[in-house]
Amino acid sequence: MKYLFSLVFLLFLFSKAQAQGLIFDSTEFSKREKIEETRAELLNSVSLKMYTPLLYPQIGSSCVAHSFANSRTILYAKFMNWTDKNKITSLSFSPYYIYYRNKEYGDKDCRQGLNIEKTAKDVLMNGIAPIVDVEYPNFYPFTDKTLCFENNGTSYPPSMTNDLQKANNFKIDEIYRVTNILGLKTALSVGMPVILCMYTPSSFHKVKGDLWTPQITDRVDPGSGHALIAVGYDENKYGGAIELMNSWGETWGNKGFIWVKYKDYLKWFLGGYALYVDNSSTFKSQNKSAFIPEKAKIDKAVMKVNSFDGKDAIKFNNAEFIKSFKKNDE
Repeated sequence: MKYLFSLVFLLFLFSKAQAQGLIFDSTEFSKREKIEETRAELLNSVSLKMYTPLLYPQIGSSCVAHSFANSRTILYAKFMNWTDKNKITSLSFSPYYIYYRNKEYGDKDCRQGLNIEKTAKDVLMNGIAPIVDVEYPNFYPFTDKTLCFENNGTSYPPSMTNDLQKANNFKIDEIYRVTNILGLKTALSVGMPVILCMYTPSSFHKVKGDLWTPQITDRVDPGSGHALIAVGYDENKYGGAIELMNSWGETWGNKGFIWVKYKDYLKWFLGGYALYVDNSSTFKSQNKSAFIPEKAKIDKAVMKVNSFDGKDAIKFNNAEFIKSFKKNDE
């Protein structure tokens, strides 16, 4: 009986994880439609990295919001076939829009994180607003003024009604459940970024360089849930590995990216959400530069922001980010 109680308690802990911003519910996750895994031979390597925007550090426990926003940016950049980082960044979507709509009652500073299932359902139904309609030009990452801390987290500029209308143009058509490496590779091979849910041991927080190698002292902590994006895989790299894009800024990993071996993925990752958009419908009605401002009217600033674990502050120079939002006539 004691063993049974311990097992049930352990399963309860593992069913819901929250730390860097992820609240993961395995029961709800299991109800989502699973991606149809291909039987065809896949390419040895696939990458969506060329479609990723410039990175900036998340504020608070906003990894889920950043993962959805950055995945939407990747999908839009891929549709437009843009590989220039500044141009892609100008298409960025708003993490705060996602966070504000899906946060828990009483979350005054973006510290409680988001339920990823609730968030997935919201972006499927309502889409995601561009960053130029929410954070630009007065709030982080354009300035050091953070929406999460404005009026105890109750500020939303200037109109949710207007931004919801914009967001409806940028819906996600389907979000599939990914449970294994074949499903992950299938999604990436057809151009779908995959939001991965994982436990983050101590070594993951401290990693520098191209590859994360878990340490023997690392332990699975059910309270260390984190969301990030799989942007590629390579059968020959490190004996088979997945490349991840994080939301902890360019001082982490290899300028914000890291490779994880397949065998380590199997131990530390809970599952994934593959995002699909039907480009034949929504996107074709959009002006290719529909939400790029005419002129950036902000001065560059080197800001100090709270690190992902809240233990110290890290510097973020937003000069390149701001540069991306100057009018691009192409």
